[in-house]
Amino acid sequence: MKKKRPSVFLSYRRKEKDLRDTFATLLGLLDIDVVFDVKSLTPGEDFSPEIRQMIDDTTATIVIWTRSSVGSKWVKLEAQRAMDRDKLIPIAIGRPNIAKEFRRLETRYFNKKFYGTENLADSLQNILDKINELAQAEFYYSPDQIEVHYRNSKLNGKTFDEADFVRIPPFRLFNRDRGPLRFLAVPKGKFLMGAKEAEFVSVRTKEAMEKKDLSDRPRFFAKIEEPFLMMQSPMTIEMAKELLKLFPNIPRLKDLEFDQFTEEDKHQPLLKLSWTDAQDICNFLTKETGFLHRLPSEVEWEYVARGGSESTFWFGDRADSRRAVYNHRYHYCNETLDSEGRITRRKGSSEPISTRPKPVDFDNKHRKHNETNFIDMVGNVYEWTADNVGYRYEYLRPMDARPQSPYRDQTAMRVIRGGCFSSKPEMLRSAARASRHQTDRDAPIALRLVRECFEFR
Repeated sequence: MKKKRPSVFLSYRRKEKDLRDTFATLLGLLDIDVVFDVKSLTPGEDFSPEIRQMIDDTTATIVIWTRSSVGSKWVKLEAQRAMDRDKLIPIAIGRPNIAKEFRRLETRYFNKKFYGTENLADSLQNILDKINELAQAEFYYSPDQIEVHYRNSKLNGKTFDEADFVRIPPFRLFNRDRGPLRFLAVPKGKFLMGAKEAEFVSVRTKEAMEKKDLSDRPRFFAKIEEPFLMMQSPMTIEMAKELLKLFPNIPRLKDLEFDQFTEEDKHQPLLKLSWTDAQDICNFLTKETGFLHRLPSEVEWEYVARGGSESTFWFGDRADSRRAVYNHRYHYCNETLDSEGRITRRKGSSEPISTRPKPVDFDNKHRKHNETNFIDMVGNVYEWTADNVGYRYEYLRPMDARPQSPYRDQTAMRVIRGGCFSSKPEMLRSAARASRHQTDRDAPIALRLVRECFEFR
């Protein structure tokens, strides 16, 4: 299959076509396709759907900042849309006064004469490297069927044969073992992990995240090298009761008083489980079934939570109470510019908020499942991951998707993901990270287990 050439949308002030043509020629010599606004669009019209589509379809957007273009609301709108999609590459001619919201991005500066720019070759190479990085970072799921073993040789006293595994299409339910935990098959793939530069996080939240070593920036390219099985939803009360019928001695679950729950509670997420409880449950299931059960790593969790998206939430860049349970009294949106170039924000909903988790919506009636059929990946209840907060975010960059620190440490703070029914919407972002001590049983945190596809040896 022929590799697709990288493409760039050029954003510029109309009267500066000479600059546009210069950069278009240079980028063309670097084997990059260049597009810009079509001649049929009249200056002064509303932000055109055609322009939006070109920005969305190309690999990157290069905005040419000059003393003239920094005052153009159309150039700002184009730059904002590209920045919201984490594909903006700003360049500046001279030293223009770039708007505050765009200053956080690295800008490449060029001499007004252009041909006299120092280190011109290095600057162009830097731009080319950034374009190629964006071109390689597209979300990818392997379409191959996933081979899953379902009969364990250790328990059956024999080796595997053709009847002992099943091939499952990506994100289909694995039900051959007919167990109470509903697993979906997750394929290998790649994605951009972390928050986009344009994602809004309140100053208070950002300071708390940095203090607790929970930064979600910068973004980096992550790979999932091996497929795995992951529970479609957090563990519910009914799942735990069914699991106890199969394994009466399962740690922690055997000590819970299930008589206090009614029939209406059966689909409620099971809480009062710490990270150490989760490890005991996983170790027990691994020993009893012969297949490795564990908590997901942060990389695996975010890979599944994004559901193939690169947006702030799996369902877009704005919070939506129809798709997640959270405190919707707070409104969330990225800082965006209206047609007048002003930053706009909206107030949150005045509808009543939840004071406890809602039942898992298996029927997809009240809250839409994400694009890969997982339920409540964000909102309703937080979920434990295997990783220790002590492993700083940049340490995940080697792209190791497996848990970084599954060992027990009595002082360990563990990363939790997803937000809960009382969270502000910014904590429901796919990249958002929080933490709790590994022995905490009081917070609204549930379990979503991972099971390896092959026999644990």
